[in-house]
Amino acid sequence: MDTSRSIGIIGGMGSEASMHLYRRVIERTEAGGDSGHIPLVILNDPAVPDRSEHLLREGPSFLPSLKDGVNQLKRLDVPVYAVACVTAHAYRETLARVEGITFLDAIEAVQKKLDDRQAVLLSTEGTYAADVFAGLDNLTFPPSPIRRRVHEAIYQLKAAEPRRRVARTLSSQLSRQYARDTLFVLGCTELSLLADALKRRFEVISVLDALADAIIETYQRRLAHAE
Repeated sequence: MDTSRSIGIIGGMGSEASMHLYRRVIERTEAGGDSGHIPLVILNDPAVPDRSEHLLREGPSFLPSLKDGVNQLKRLDVPVYAVACVTAHAYRETLARVEGITFLDAIEAVQKKLDDRQAVLLSTEGTYAADVFAGLDNLTFPPSPIRRRVHEAIYQLKAAEPRRRVARTLSSQLSRQYARDTLFVLGCTELSLLADALKRRFEVISVLDALADAIIETYQRRLAHAE
């Protein structure tokens, strides 16, 4: 495999969300056969310290683990990479400054999908606290009880609790606060697992879909440039 033409993904935060990103890249790629798909190098590291614990309660920093993953990709000559965790984007500026490899920013990918529309951000408490989506002035935060419930739902998904039950409970709580035409940004990779269920009542932008499209567009642009 020529890794110099591949896209890297640092995952494991959590593993199912990383798998879902891989699936979405495959599903959203127009390929006539195996050779038409995008070569990916996926580092699934579930030992990365909890991002919200670090940002909210000064738990162990996850940045050294991310840097280690980036260095592994660089040693493999991978030119571009994404991180399959939104809360980890609290260090997006640091990641973007690493020389010799290009960082695909999930926040920028969401902004491209959102355009000028108004939306409500659903994410971890760590993402809210670190203001990871700073600069997207058309995003609003839900009230504290909803934020707490969303955070709980994310960690229920990480613990492999039944997805259907988590989706049903979260959708019911959102329905008490928001109208059916509300646009939500699913600003956590775990929440993207609930996108199809939430779409039955609301409009949603999935961060994983946005990141998958960014991976595809970047690969195709680099491929065209190389030809």
